[in-house]
Amino acid sequence: MRKSTRLSAIGLSKPPEGPEPPKPFSTRFSLRSYAKRVQLLTPEQRSVVLRTGFGNLLLVPNHTLNKVFLTELMDAWSCERRAFVLRSGEEIPMTLLDAALILGLPVAGNPVNLTEEEPFSELEESYGATETKRKVAMSFLENRLDSIGEDVSEDFVRSFLLYTIGTFLASNDGKVDSRFLRFLEDLDEVSGFAWGGVVVDDLCQWLDKRKENNVQYVGGCLIFLQTWSYEHFDVAARPQVQDHDLTFPRVCRWDNTKPKRGTSWFKDLDDDQVIWKLQPTSGELQIEVIKEALELLGGNKELQSPESSSTSSTSSVPDVDSGLQLSINKEVHGVDEDDLENQVVEDTPTKSSTCDEEYREQINPENLIVLDTPPDLTICDKVGRGQGMNLENLAVVVEDTPTATSIAEEVSGDEEVNSEKLIVEDTPPDSICDKVCREQEMNLENLEVLVEDTPTADKVGGDQEFNGEKLIVEDTPPVLSFYDDDIRKKNVMLEVKNTELKMKIDQVMEENELLRTQILSNTRFEEQNAELKKELDLLREENRILRLSISDFADRIDRHVLDFESNATE
Repeated sequence: MRKSTRLSAIGLSKPPEGPEPPKPFSTRFSLRSYAKRVQLLTPEQRSVVLRTGFGNLLLVPNHTLNKVFLTELMDAWSCERRAFVLRSGEEIPMTLLDAALILGLPVAGNPVNLTEEEPFSELEESYGATETKRKVAMSFLENRLDSIGEDVSEDFVRSFLLYTIGTFLASNDGKVDSRFLRFLEDLDEVSGFAWGGVVVDDLCQWLDKRKENNVQYVGGCLIFLQTWSYEHFDVAARPQVQDHDLTFPRVCRWDNTKPKRGTSWFKDLDDDQVIWKLQPTSGELQIEVIKEALELLGGNKELQSPESSSTSSTSSVPDVDSGLQLSINKEVHGVDEDDLENQVVEDTPTKSSTCDEEYREQINPENLIVLDTPPDLTICDKVGRGQGMNLENLAVVVEDTPTATSIAEEVSGDEEVNSEKLIVEDTPPDSICDKVCREQEMNLENLEVLVEDTPTADKVGGDQEFNGEKLIVEDTPPVLSFYDDDIRKKNVMLEVKNTELKMKIDQVMEENELLRTQILSNTRFEEQNAELKKELDLLREENRILRLSISDFADRIDRHVLDFESNATE
């Protein structure tokens, strides 16, 4: 009974009757060793890794896996559909855009295909692989990196990238396929491969193996799978988003705290709690990896499709930067018909609330366009009973303030609002009208409404029909002066410059040391020279004394000779 309750609690489809459901999985995937290895890198080594396309992985913290959460998610995997199947029968796959947003890896470029026909290379042999066993142990790579130390060489880059693949991107029981070395042979070409596709394909293979063969061990990048579930499923079991500036890659923005025990996993998961497609934020749209991913997937066309628009469904879009919740009327009693054939909306909000449970309306925006600079304005606060409003070209300007904006707060009776050409433009007047007296007719033929990027009202009441069959969503995000990725890149550049300055300072210090040594040597030479001079003076003095002694001795000999000769004569 407890097992069946857990399967239904996830909110996903139950496995077909027959074979027993897979047991809880086991894995050797862990970010602990990788995070420790990253901490040992020098700024020069980080800069080199950044140029290979793996630089965003250096920012990933040491997150732990929530195995209970992942087990229930894995049970919902469908090998035939290559997607996770919900209880309602809907399916949601893992995409390349998910890999780009969550891990910051390139997904556009040459594919990374490992084939059995790939000939065995000398490079593989240098890493300890053999023709019969084309695997490289993580312990071998760790020892190799330890021996390299702080050296910035091709051997370091190649060894560290292979270590990253084996521990992070395609984890497999403490070993990594040596055939990956073919894609690491030319380090200038590494960033041109679709490494995000490696993560998605390898993870799908592990999920297929677990489902089809009922195996317990699961490899692959499980931190990507866990973060993917956080991004797509709005359930109580997922952690909170951390309050810091590091929001890309998205794996960095989720808190690592575990949920409280007793929390239901995907309890009563409905389709409106599923974020079917991740939408890049305005900051992420400026990142080169995301730009390449969007170009690969068809550019902004997919972002502008009605299926991904927040106004066409009640599902929320995970764009943290945009907080616009659009609502046309706050409280309307009676039967109102809104024919907004030419309403234009730009910069779609994350969550749009069109009605409460009591006031359900049908929204059909044909040409809804919303521009991008929200002013603050209320057109009409109160309209008396029995009014007839003919707003053919109604335009409202709303400025960028957190106050709610409503077109008509209280409209009662049998009002009939005809706004066939409601246009949203970029001219922000302060107000159009404050109050319209009771039993007064308003013919605002050229009244224009500008709605720009802030939360507005929350309710649209009655049996209103929102006619917007031509909803146009233009994705022109506001240009920000600074982005997180730019700051990180600038920090890396500053670190490189600081390193160069340190090297120059070291060189100058070495030169100064040489000069100091030479000066000391000269001083010693001068001292030795002075000592030699003293010795020379002493020798000269001794020589002078000897000369005097010799001269005196010669004089004495001469005297003796003279005395001897004189004595002999006598």
